[in-house]
Amino acid sequence: MIFKKLSVQHFKRLKNSTLDFTSGINVIKGENETGKSTIKLAFLTALFASPRSEAVARDVRSWGTDFKSRLTLQFETESSGWALNKDFQEKEAVLVDGKSKRKYEDPSSVQKVLSEILGIGSQSLFESTAYIDHTMVSDISKGRKEIRESLGASLTGAGEDTSAEQIIKKLDKNIKDMEKGLVRPTTKPGVVRALKDEVSGLEERVADLKKATSELEKGASTFEGIVEELNKTESELSLKKELYESNKRYHELKGDHEKLKRNYVELEHRIEGVKEDQKKLEKVDEKLKGEGVEQKSVPNWVVYTVGGAGIMLLSGVLALFYFWLLLLSLLAVPLFVYSFITIQRRKKAVKEEERVKQLLNERKVIEASLQGKLGKKSVQELESEWSDVRRKLKDVEEELEKPELRASTVSPAEFQKMSNSIKTLEKKREDLIGRKGKGEAYLEARKGSESEISELEEQLEEKSGELARQERKLEVFKVAKEAIEGAFSKTLSPARDVLKQKVSEYFKIITGGRYEKIGLEEGTLEFRVYSPEKRDWVSISPKDDELSRGTIDQFFLAARLALVDVVSAGKKPPIFLDDPFVTFDSKRLKASMDLLKKISRDHQVFIFTCKDSYDKWADNAVPVAI
Repeated sequence: MIFKKLSVQHFKRLKNSTLDFTSGINVIKGENETGKSTIKLAFLTALFASPRSEAVARDVRSWGTDFKSRLTLQFETESSGWALNKDFQEKEAVLVDGKSKRKYEDPSSVQKVLSEILGIGSQSLFESTAYIDHTMVSDISKGRKEIRESLGASLTGAGEDTSAEQIIKKLDKNIKDMEKGLVRPTTKPGVVRALKDEVSGLEERVADLKKATSELEKGASTFEGIVEELNKTESELSLKKELYESNKRYHELKGDHEKLKRNYVELEHRIEGVKEDQKKLEKVDEKLKGEGVEQKSVPNWVVYTVGGAGIMLLSGVLALFYFWLLLLSLLAVPLFVYSFITIQRRKKAVKEEERVKQLLNERKVIEASLQGKLGKKSVQELESEWSDVRRKLKDVEEELEKPELRASTVSPAEFQKMSNSIKTLEKKREDLIGRKGKGEAYLEARKGSESEISELEEQLEEKSGELARQERKLEVFKVAKEAIEGAFSKTLSPARDVLKQKVSEYFKIITGGRYEKIGLEEGTLEFRVYSPEKRDWVSISPKDDELSRGTIDQFFLAARLALVDVVSAGKKPPIFLDDPFVTFDSKRLKASMDLLKKISRDHQVFIFTCKDSYDKWADNAVPVAI
């Protein structure tokens, strides 16, 4: 894969730039802050970023502009020429095959084709192999898992989603998910733990219900006896109630008879009394009428007597002057006579008034007595009421004489005894009804329990079967994982051998033959180097401080160059180096560059630098300036 041209618009500090490249070694040179890092980022963005990502579009947009970036990358493969365009403004990705003219426009399809051409499927894997920065020459751990997966895929021919590493990873996840909660308690148990809990819970419920059903059997066993006794009690109670009601009716009629009889006599006496008072009243009225009472005016005798005395006194006084005027005194005689008569008439009138008053008082007494007997009723109303009472009394007497009523009559003492017996039977019936209800509840509960037990046992059988299936599935997953891991480990052996051989070859060239033996741990990417001075294997890790920083950087340069070949499975992706030789002495720098020159026959190489050190090895110099 050879990059021919890169065009960028509104990409960070690059507003509008086009860069041309050739096969071999391309040295991109410029002072600090001139855009070398921006060009590296443009390559990564073109190869791996999604144009639909707002975060990426925001991060790479040129400062001080609202326009989003656009990248165009032209490259060649052995079979065709290609044009890649990623437009973050329009959120589009287009990849065109120059030979077949086929156009890929879906971002996922574009990325898939690019991954196949590169031989490297992700940015992190690319940065762990072909993208070599002087600050992280030894940082292979970042992409160790992807490198391991890619090694497996390159040997098995499997796709990214079906590689052995991915299958092992999925199996491991499935196993952990299924076993969750089996060892330690958790709020979200896996399927096996959940099914075990369900089965255990169902078993407990079935056991509890069976125990409860046994108790219900005892409660339901006396149900028939209770029903029989209740029927007998209700029959006896019905007969006694019938006899009681008959006697109750008889005694009520007897009471009504006594009451009506008293009422009858009382009314009869009242009517007789009313009639007597009416007769008395008539006699008094006749006497008052016989008295002929009138309101006559009786002259006052005092007036006449005083008048007569006055005339006599006046005539005596006047006779002193004229004797003949003494005759005036004769006029007083008639007045004295009339005064006497008036006195007699007055006495008679007083006696007559006294007799009338007595009769009027007697009349008032008779009226009060009459009103007391009548109340607010008339004589006719009393007589009508008396007739009505007499009729009712006759009806009651006739009913009391009925044979069927008299035949069942008992004494008051027996009647009271019967009432108490009915109360006892009613209480007994209520108790039996309650016991019957409990018996029915026991029967119903027993039916419900038996039905629930049957249903729970079906659920238990189903869940137990499901648990057995899941446990078999878990066991299959474990066996499959173990088998695939074993097979994968064996499959990786050739890849590890090739990788170890290439690392050894490259490291030997860079160090001038000082280090020849390289070790690679089984199942990992942990490298070791045999030190001739120490006559032992030493760690490559900088933290172990067993090799110089320069030697470690040189080893991991060799490792990364070897990884590119092995991981890409012969696809020959470009190699990017950002001043990776800062810790190299001149001798090892030359050896490294000679090695890169050799590698650049198959891989296009890009070196980013601000120095002139690499000019003599460059096939193409790309100056960068603001």
